[in-house]
This record gives sequence, structure tokens and C-alpha cells, in this order.
Amino acid sequence: MVLQAVVIAGWCVAIALAMLVVYGPYSVYKEGGTPFNMAENIAYGTFSRTAWGLAIAWVIYACQNGYGGEFNNIL
Repeated sequence: MVLQAVVIAGWCVAIALAMLVVYGPYSVYKEGGTPFNMAENIAYGTFSRTAWGLAIAWVIYACQNGYGGEFNNIL
């Protein structure tokens, strides 16, 4: 029961991190968007690669230990 909650939480956090990294700078790249200010640029540059790495690490860990579900079939 507790393990299942941890697995679900892990997937939710991994998906949220990946979505933030991919769609976080949407306002910069959309038509007529405004660029990041200095603080936003530094924060995104600092944390985006770590967040992406954590999301991918969870996918690898979950699939390796049998918690990947349909991702195991895809990968």
C-alpha cells in the first residue's frame, strides 16, 4: 500500500518536472512572447537540466523495477 503510493507519487513528480522543463519557457517562444528576465533565465538554466535528469532517472528506475506499466512496452 505504501509502496504503491510512493510509485504513484514518483510518477506524478517525474511527469510534473518533465512538463515544467518542456513547457516552462512557453511564454518566451510563443508569438509575441516576452523573454525571461535575468532571474528567470538564471533559475531556468540552473534547475532545468537537473529536473530533466531526475524525471528521466525516475523513468529508468521505475521501469527497471517493474513499476513502468505501459512504458515498459514502449521502451
